[in-house]
Amino acid sequence: MGAILTRPIKSDRPPENVYGAQRSPALPPAADRTPKAHRPRSGQSCSKKTETVVAEVELDENLHSRQIAVYGREVMKRMASSNILISGANGLGCEIAKNVILAGMRSVTIHDTTVTTLRDLGSQFYLTEADIGKNRAEACKEKLQELNTDVAVSASSTALNEDFLKQFQVKISPSPLSPPSHPIQPGPHF
Repeated sequence: MGAILTRPIKSDRPPENVYGAQRSPALPPAADRTPKAHRPRSGQSCSKKTETVVAEVELDENLHSRQIAVYGREVMKRMASSNILISGANGLGCEIAKNVILAGMRSVTIHDTTVTTLRDLGSQFYLTEADIGKNRAEACKEKLQELNTDVAVSASSTALNEDFLKQFQVKISPSPLSPPSHPIQPGPHF
């Protein structure tokens, strides 16, 4: 068999993909892709507090290049200046915390008043048997911090009050709607 030689074909038509559809034009710069609903109208601006905090944030272009391409610089600066509260260090709460920490927020506080039980080990992968009897937020804080050392991760077990909540721009409460009707009993493992 001989070698197959190819040569470029010049055409006035736009390039097509393998399915025959035309390629979309290049995306606009990331700053122009901020959804219109999130952009201030001409003559308007964000609150002074937000502008000051956002202006002070410097993004690591190498670390966040993909996120900047998707969200845009303005959104990334707002994310990097946000303080997040996640009240509930159950399985869903720690999954949310993991994703928020990896996204590069300014700080994440995990709040929980519950101690770790054997049941928690089945749904929360940052807990171990050594954590049984400890506060769930305190027990998983160090492992969550290892995900991104640029994000300040803290744990809290204090009562939620208005003064405490004022320091957060985003508050998340991933608690179950009701307890399960048939609790799982610990037993022999197969």
